[in-house]
Amino acid sequence: MKVKSSQSGWPLLRWFLTIFTPLFVLAGGIVVLFYFMDIRNVRFIFESDEGRHIDRQKEKIGSELKSIVSGLMVFSEDSSAQQALEVGDVGQLKKVSDDLFAFLSQRERYDQVRLINNEGMELAKVVSLKRKPFIFMPENLRSVREEESLNGLLSLKRNEIYMTISSLKPDEKRDESSSGNTVSVGIPFFGTEGKQLGALVFDYLSSNLASLLAETRSHKLVQSMLLSGDGYHLGKEGERGPNVGMISPGIREGVSGADSGQFYVGEGLVTFAVIYPLAEIQGTISGFGKTVLFGGSQQNAHSVAWKVLSFVPNKVLDSPSSLFLRKLVLFYFVFSLFLMVGAILLARIAVKRRVVETALQQSDIQIRNIVSTTLDGIIITNDKGVVELFNPAAERIFGYKSGEVMGESVNLLIPGPYKKEQSEYLPHYLGSEEKGVVGARREVSGQRKDGTKFPIELAVSEVRLNHGRLFTGIIRDITDQKEMEEQLRNKAFHDVLTSLPNRSLLISRLERSIKLAKARKDYLFALLFLDLDRFKVINDSLGHAVGDRLLIAIARRMERCLRPGDTVARLGGDELAILLEDVGDLMFARRVSERIHKELELPFTVDGHEIFITVSIGIALSSIGYDKPEDVLRDADIAMYRAKSLGKSRHEIFDKTMHNRAVALQQLETDLRRAVGQKEFELFYQPIVSLSSSRIMGFEALIRWNHPEQGLISPDHFIPLAEETRLILPIGDFVLHEASRQMHEWHMQFPEIRPLEISVNLSSKQFLQPNFVDKVKQILGETSLGANSLRLEITESLLMDDAEEVNAMLTELRRIDIQLDIDDFGTGYSSLSYLHRFPFNALKIDRSFTSRIDDQGGKLELIRMIVALAHNFKMEVIVEGIEREEQLRQLRL
Repeated sequence: MKVKSSQSGWPLLRWFLTIFTPLFVLAGGIVVLFYFMDIRNVRFIFESDEGRHIDRQKEKIGSELKSIVSGLMVFSEDSSAQQALEVGDVGQLKKVSDDLFAFLSQRERYDQVRLINNEGMELAKVVSLKRKPFIFMPENLRSVREEESLNGLLSLKRNEIYMTISSLKPDEKRDESSSGNTVSVGIPFFGTEGKQLGALVFDYLSSNLASLLAETRSHKLVQSMLLSGDGYHLGKEGERGPNVGMISPGIREGVSGADSGQFYVGEGLVTFAVIYPLAEIQGTISGFGKTVLFGGSQQNAHSVAWKVLSFVPNKVLDSPSSLFLRKLVLFYFVFSLFLMVGAILLARIAVKRRVVETALQQSDIQIRNIVSTTLDGIIITNDKGVVELFNPAAERIFGYKSGEVMGESVNLLIPGPYKKEQSEYLPHYLGSEEKGVVGARREVSGQRKDGTKFPIELAVSEVRLNHGRLFTGIIRDITDQKEMEEQLRNKAFHDVLTSLPNRSLLISRLERSIKLAKARKDYLFALLFLDLDRFKVINDSLGHAVGDRLLIAIARRMERCLRPGDTVARLGGDELAILLEDVGDLMFARRVSERIHKELELPFTVDGHEIFITVSIGIALSSIGYDKPEDVLRDADIAMYRAKSLGKSRHEIFDKTMHNRAVALQQLETDLRRAVGQKEFELFYQPIVSLSSSRIMGFEALIRWNHPEQGLISPDHFIPLAEETRLILPIGDFVLHEASRQMHEWHMQFPEIRPLEISVNLSSKQFLQPNFVDKVKQILGETSLGANSLRLEITESLLMDDAEEVNAMLTELRRIDIQLDIDDFGTGYSSLSYLHRFPFNALKIDRSFTSRIDDQGGKLELIRMIVALAHNFKMEVIVEGIEREEQLRQLRL
């Protein structure tokens, strides 16, 4: 390690001596050269520079004078000064004094601020005592008319400023070091009506101005001073501090004849220039109702003239060699140090250069290894578009070998339609450097060796070299990614089971059709809403797997019924929708619906099962004028339900009455739900009379809805809706409970009458509740009605759902002595098996048989046959709808 260190240190020492020695000798020569130069050049320097020093001093004084104005403007915005002057309010004047105190405490150079009215009386006054502001109390204020220097202040006009220089009186000393003249600036104040109210006087010691000159002087031995118009200078620096005195006659005579200039006297070099302090403080004062202009005229600006003077003694002009010698020696050492540091840095750079070259060689090997093993294709081209590097990953992506591409144009890898674009883009970028492919990540097309096109992700970066530019392209084959995106897009807008468009895609195409219909008067479209009839039966009987395969087969048939531009979509379950675009005439939708019905007449064979299916179709036409796709779907759905209600396996075209009916049905459902909660239902009792004895045997409970607006509503209008919404359950419980309660009350009220029976109609949903029998027992217990006084009427359709379960429940009801009747016998299937399979006590003949028995003799014979059949099964017969004497007479025969 030690040997290696000494060997590496010798080149550094050699480089240092080689570079530093000649430069060190050169620096020594420069020092000697300057040392023997004619030192009188220093005199020339002062002659040329003192004029610039005078200008800087004038600027400093002007800035200081302008700060007076800015300070006064701040004060002048306070309306309390105006009010104090107008009314002589002592309290207000005290506040003014406080404002002046705050103003003066922030300004070290300022000596005194006074507020004086037009009679010459001080109204407010603040002075600086030992460099701290002090407020004069009102009893210590006085008239200033005796001050000769302020006589002109009381006659100021609107656009004038008063400036004067006066000596301080012994009793007015502000500080132990204060002496000399006071510079006073007076500015008038005016009221809101333009009346002059007084003046604000700002004073500061002339020694403060002298200190400004000392701050900007060019040399610490150079004297700077400010001359008044009568030849006195202010604040001359001496052993006893600032004072005021007359300058030497030679200097006074030299500066009196011109505004500016430079000359020599026996003592040294004099440079001077005139300054007009009023011109330096021109401006405006606002805040007193009107703007006050001051110093505005040329005459006012030049009414006061001062001169700024710089004096360079001969000892500075004639003996500067020691100063320059020190500067040159300092320059020599600084320059030598700089050379030493520079030589060391250069030597280190030379040593490190070899290390860097070695590292670059190793880095180049590593980079080539990375380029050759990376999974992304890397292609490097020059600014002519010629390939200079083609890594193995690029070979796999494009199918070319490196030797086939190197030295060729990159257009070899670009599909034909884009070759021209690439050829034009590269020169354009080199000329304008307008951003495009370079510096961005883009998806473009590539071309393999076999000519196939494929998507790639391309990121291009640029490297600038001395001999030109290199462009590096990082390439990734995104064919699999694009296929995955397409699959995801397809899943997002297509049904998974049938591969048909889903609701989202249908809505999107409906939006487009609505826009076309608004833009073009000749464009019409139609939407068909399809619902498979009794599809639930297929699922329940054959299973959902068969149902799914049936849906797929139906989808394929639907597609055969349509044109290529039409859309058939699955909305969910067994609901489909078809969008017919640009139909020409609206009857086209009806013809398509008829074609679908005819196509579905043919049976489907699924898993060995032959299945017949029908469909109900609702049609919404664009001629109505739609704004939203949801409205089209809604109206087509309404039309489909209309088709179902009219017998299924048919189609209906939507019209406004359907919508009104749907709205009314929705309102009816809302009212019905409210009615259940508020108990708006009433029971009416229809007597059941024996034909043989004419005695009342019992009553049938009939429900009516006492609507708060529509009055009594027949059950035919709301019971079907209650069945559909399952509101029939609470309604049925109410009827059963109220009828039982009323019958027990009549038993108690008329004990002498043979116990009457009450008949209650049951809904299938109510009867098929798992706890129905227990609920009946509970109601009988709550109302104290005997079970043999309750008759439950059951429709024939209920007996078809689940015969075993129904029979078990009927048997349980008969076991507790409840009477059971078949309601509306003769209107349904009327199977004779009901009469011996189920434990019924009676059957009721529907009123449709009795309403016209006097006109149709066949009806009467049918009734007699049913009666005979019931009697053979030892069952009672109840006939509904006997309302006329003729009907009663014929039934008794």
